[in-house]
Amino acid sequence: MIETKNTSFYLRQAITYIVITAVAVCMLFPFWYMFIAMFRTNGQISSTVLRLFPERGFTYVDNIVILFERNYLRNIYNTLLVSAARSIFTMLLCCMAGLAFSKFKFPGRNGLLYAVIITMMVPGQIAIIPNYLMMTRMRWLNTYQALIVPGLASAFGIFMMRQYFSALPDEIIESSRIDGLSEWGILFRMAIPLTTAGITVLGIITFMGSWNDFLWPLIVITKEEMYTVTLRMASLMDTGLYDIVPMGAIMCGAFVSSLPMIILFIIFRDKMLSGILAGSVKA
Repeated sequence: MIETKNTSFYLRQAITYIVITAVAVCMLFPFWYMFIAMFRTNGQISSTVLRLFPERGFTYVDNIVILFERNYLRNIYNTLLVSAARSIFTMLLCCMAGLAFSKFKFPGRNGLLYAVIITMMVPGQIAIIPNYLMMTRMRWLNTYQALIVPGLASAFGIFMMRQYFSALPDEIIESSRIDGLSEWGILFRMAIPLTTAGITVLGIITFMGSWNDFLWPLIVITKEEMYTVTLRMASLMDTGLYDIVPMGAIMCGAFVSSLPMIILFIIFRDKMLSGILAGSVKA
């Protein structure tokens, strides 16, 4: 009887690992295909024969040359700068607003909170034209300010941090005031250190959204030296620059641009998962 139970247990374990491995292979295969496409010609990429390795090995580098001669490193720098700046300011401003909505009592607090939440129901595309007109009148087109300032805070981030701060006992805030901490001290020395998991989740979500943003940079950026990686990928689709669309170069750019997101997740995966789990059980 015991041997039968052990056999059944090991069989279930084996099936589970087989299924997990199959799912992992299916999810990782697109990244591997992008990688090998960097070293293949257009004809080889469009071939109906599936190959797991490039026909010429890893010596064909024309696609990499095409991509990086278009100043792709500058595009990566632009995207990193914009994404990092937006993430930092979003975390700071959303923490400030979230703490105010959760722990400070002032007239109209609930009304303002409801107004913030309502803006989450409004499509972001509605604000594109007003924001563009503002950028034009401020002469910020083709500048970092145009890419960073309109996304400095979000209603989702404010509501999210408000929920995290609401879970903190009021006694902590009151005892901090008794000990002589100012409101800024309460924010930076008490509230933020106690909610780092949630702040990390907000920062990663903001960074990913900014990194993948395409529509807004397309509207406010026309100079190539200010391109982000998404605009560079779109520009490679312009057949007027080449005889054919360089699919290998596009695959190379897609693979390289996905690396920062993968690295970011690997570094902060524990914080991110704990922050999501913590937020799912807090009122």
